[in-house]
Amino acid sequence: MRMPSEILESILDAELEKFSEISGLPGSAVVNIVREMDIVYLYLRGSGQFDAAYTDYFETIHQYGWPLLLQAWYSKIEQSEFQQILYSNNDITAWADSVIHATGKLAFARQLVMFCKMGFASISQPTESEFVFAITDSYSNAEFFDLHDWQFVQKHIVGQLTSKKADKDRFDANRVYKRIMLSVKSPDRRTIAYQATPYVTEYFIQQGRQHIFRKQVHDDFDEADLFGQVPYGAYVTMVEYLAGLALLHKAFCEAAHKKYDRLELRNIISLFCSREGVVADLARYLGRTGQEVSGMLNHITLNNDNYQAYLSIPRIAPPPFVQVSDSQLLRSTAGCLNNPFQFLNHELKRTCELDYSKAVNNREERFRRMIFGFFTEDRFVRIPVEIRMSIDGRETDIDAVVFDKVTKSLGLFQLKWQDPFANSMQKRRSVISNLQKNALSWLDKVVTWVERTDVKTTLNALQITRHSPAEKAIGNVYFFIIGRHGIHFTGVEQDERAAWGSWPQLLAGAVRITKQETEHDPIKHMHSRLKHDAPRLRMERDGSPVLADFNLRFENFQVRHESRTQ
Repeated sequence: MRMPSEILESILDAELEKFSEISGLPGSAVVNIVREMDIVYLYLRGSGQFDAAYTDYFETIHQYGWPLLLQAWYSKIEQSEFQQILYSNNDITAWADSVIHATGKLAFARQLVMFCKMGFASISQPTESEFVFAITDSYSNAEFFDLHDWQFVQKHIVGQLTSKKADKDRFDANRVYKRIMLSVKSPDRRTIAYQATPYVTEYFIQQGRQHIFRKQVHDDFDEADLFGQVPYGAYVTMVEYLAGLALLHKAFCEAAHKKYDRLELRNIISLFCSREGVVADLARYLGRTGQEVSGMLNHITLNNDNYQAYLSIPRIAPPPFVQVSDSQLLRSTAGCLNNPFQFLNHELKRTCELDYSKAVNNREERFRRMIFGFFTEDRFVRIPVEIRMSIDGRETDIDAVVFDKVTKSLGLFQLKWQDPFANSMQKRRSVISNLQKNALSWLDKVVTWVERTDVKTTLNALQITRHSPAEKAIGNVYFFIIGRHGIHFTGVEQDERAAWGSWPQLLAGAVRITKQETEHDPIKHMHSRLKHDAPRLRMERDGSPVLADFNLRFENFQVRHESRTQ
């Protein structure tokens, strides 16, 4: 007898399969999906259309829906055909909204089935057409706290740094927006025309740089890392420039919408571009050849080579460009502003496998320097290289070593800079498996080595005496496992011999405390703080996040959620 989750999965697969049978004008459908994607990303939260709870629900469903729908329609586009610009009306808007929502509910329900397979939820079937989803006690949503710390860092640290970086004396924002309002035109009340002055353009290019910096998604690789002989820094500059152009276009669109009564934002916010024109503009700005820039542009453009792999990832970030014909691109404002590096890095990994692997290997040294940023005083010995050693014939290494000459505390770090896995459960399992296996193996080896190795040998093996020859003693030894992105996972027990933390968690902890609290023994304090901020203890203090109730209604069945408290 099949379980309710298996029955639901079969129903969902059958419903989703219907999208492969869609018919109509694929070019028009793709354009309207991108337009809807842009409108929801840019304006849903400020529209006041829904209350906060329903806005969260609507946004989530939309984010699950558009990738699958775009994938289905994009597969039918004939790239050799020039796409005419068609304008949305109320009926087309209602169609785009409804089909994205319907697809999103199916995709979200399928994600719920994945939760059940992982043991984090259960599904019951009170009636033939009703499925009830319930979170089990094993689901702690530990990932929430990594996300919470990341948001804290963006708001309280990056936001302040961005404000300090802004060239407030150079640009007058009021002057910029007055010029925009005066110069924007709409000759037919369906399109807009504008010519930005150098002053206005430079203002928004600066805004684009600040926007990307604020997102803190641009530093997964060093700017010197090469991908196809192009340094990653050139890609960062390209993305910053496009973010600036997207903000400029958004400002002109909003000005035109205010200036002309019947002009629909939906018809102008996503921009049709000549591929040749985009290449020429980027080549001029970046100072690179057209051939180089054409290759770079491919890495931020959804096309026939990448759409299936990319759009199969649940709730993925929008692509900056969508190729709608051999000569035409559709620039997504949301794609340029939300998280363009998610698409870029996905493509670099797919097309530049060897370069990508080499760049990933370079992350360790950068991460080590970042950790050392917490220990800058002369009292600390910071070993600038990883320490390789053989323990009982088993090879291992210590990624970072910090020694406090005052307290004699010793910090040994394993650093994990894994790729983000977005909402892919398959990639999540892979990340967890590799991280946990390697971390536990490292702890077993290094803890054993420390316990049975005398002080003199330890100081020499860790190269501490090379940098501070007078050292003769070691106090307490603290073990750390630090992830550049997430490190806390639901259903995964973390070995208590180490303090586990994410990079945002370290930054957030540093902001929330005073220097006086840490100055006596900074290594010990970092260890204690990470232990104190472990998700299990944070849940005991502050409560765990609760999944809101919902009811996904379909034509012949429904899936609803019941809180554990009910």
